[in-house]
Amino acid sequence: MASSLSAASNGKSADKGKVIIIGLDGVTFDLIKPWAEAGHLPTMARLLQNGAHGNLASTIPAHSAPAWSTFSTGLNPGKHGVYFFLGPSRDEQYFRPVSAESIRGQRFWEVADMQGYNVGVINVPLSFPLRPVQNGYTIGGMFAPDAESTFSSRAIYDEVIAKFGDYVVEADRVPDRKAYYDAMMAGTRLRGDVAEYLMEKHPADLTIVVFRMIDSMMHNFWADMQPEHPLHDRFVDDAIPNGLLDAYKLLDDIVGRLIERAGPDATAMVMSDHGFRAEYRGYAVNKWLREQGLLTLKRGRGPLIMGVARTIQRLNLHNLAKKTLKATRGAVWQEAVWAAVDWDKTKVVYGPGPAFYINKKGRDAHGIVTDEEYEALRDQIIAGFKAIRDPENGLAVASDVYRPQDIYKGDEIHRAPDLIPVPAEYINEQGNRWGYGFGPMMMATQSFRANPRYTGAHSPNGIFLAQGPHIVPGEYDGLQIGDLPPLALYALGADVPAAMDAKVRTELFDPAFTAANPAIYSDLDILADAVSGQMMEDEEAAKVESRLKDLGYL
Repeated sequence: MASSLSAASNGKSADKGKVIIIGLDGVTFDLIKPWAEAGHLPTMARLLQNGAHGNLASTIPAHSAPAWSTFSTGLNPGKHGVYFFLGPSRDEQYFRPVSAESIRGQRFWEVADMQGYNVGVINVPLSFPLRPVQNGYTIGGMFAPDAESTFSSRAIYDEVIAKFGDYVVEADRVPDRKAYYDAMMAGTRLRGDVAEYLMEKHPADLTIVVFRMIDSMMHNFWADMQPEHPLHDRFVDDAIPNGLLDAYKLLDDIVGRLIERAGPDATAMVMSDHGFRAEYRGYAVNKWLREQGLLTLKRGRGPLIMGVARTIQRLNLHNLAKKTLKATRGAVWQEAVWAAVDWDKTKVVYGPGPAFYINKKGRDAHGIVTDEEYEALRDQIIAGFKAIRDPENGLAVASDVYRPQDIYKGDEIHRAPDLIPVPAEYINEQGNRWGYGFGPMMMATQSFRANPRYTGAHSPNGIFLAQGPHIVPGEYDGLQIGDLPPLALYALGADVPAAMDAKVRTELFDPAFTAANPAIYSDLDILADAVSGQMMEDEEAAKVESRLKDLGYL
């Protein structure tokens, strides 16, 4: 590395105080502010009134995989190389799941650990397989195969199990909506209790805890609370109209307890990786590509496989699906999709991530698009997709379509999708945010269709709230998710790697404090020991893809 750091060299003796970051996956001010004003969220109300706050711009796309990777590293996707939960493998399998090993760059808690600070990291997405820390502990998130393997310390795992009897990384999806909701609430409550316990028994200078299951709750139960949602009446017997309000109340209580446990001298930050809004109608992007002559499906076997896959997915018979489709590589959904595509006649596909992938010659396993055709094809897709209008209301389905070079910078842009569309968002008559969804359905017969299962979707702006002895209260503009790593390191008293994309937003701190404690930017090369492009092998990949499908990402 370009340099090494130590607690002695960076002035840790100044002891600027502890830092706690609480991540609430997908939580939005669109719900927090009215519910806080109504008295439902006292902790959030206090933070809004007495602390710093502002919208926190997510990555493009506003998706958990690139967003949490940027949160973890302080690097944009063009540097850390993660754009979705699956990455293009450019081989016969086309896509494989990513993991912690896929993210290029040191995590900011590793930077703190290197400087002698004690860290406690709980359930940050894409933190499994675990990367060791010398001072403290980590608990991985999302795709760990079991609870035990996601603890860096077997002793702490045994301690947690002895105290709580269980630890839930993710609640398993079940067909019964109420049972699934109850399982996610129980898992969230347990995570809060475990985090508070670990903060008491194993205190850290830097504590990070993420509550991810609220994202799944909003995907699944958004329509329940909005009478104007087109799918609201679909959920009658199993509707949970106060489900999201109760979930936000639970998180509000947990956030209050964790901040109190951190103590009055701690800098506390509450954030989300993206926002959320209603999804009324989804657009079948691959149907559009078929209509444009850019995507061709195989005759016979492809449609048959897709039909079988959809039926088995609807009936939740995944073991039968594996036998029926003889899926020996990857998960059933992926096998079905790629088996249906006639790659020798296909120039572009949409998905599995929220992006267009061009079947490029010399790069992809069956590429047919030449270098000479490539840019003209991208121009064609951009112009055509931005021109699509919903025939019911005349509204555009996309607000923009980006080339990766327009929004990313770094050596990992070659792993980026070829084009990234952004769904358009609107405000309805009731003042609620809604937008279109983009779906990868290969065999869709309708261009527009409401998603019967996921009635809420990601929105670009997450939340940021902070309080602490040196935080200046007020509303702040222009905050981005990549601002958080340098902000946290500075509040901790650590040096900030100059390689991070953002500098410290010192305006959030008291001027007297920043004058006495100027930000120190080190030449630490946080990319030096990184191996880019690591992806999961087949057996692990199948398990992860099954989980992604359950979560609604496939």
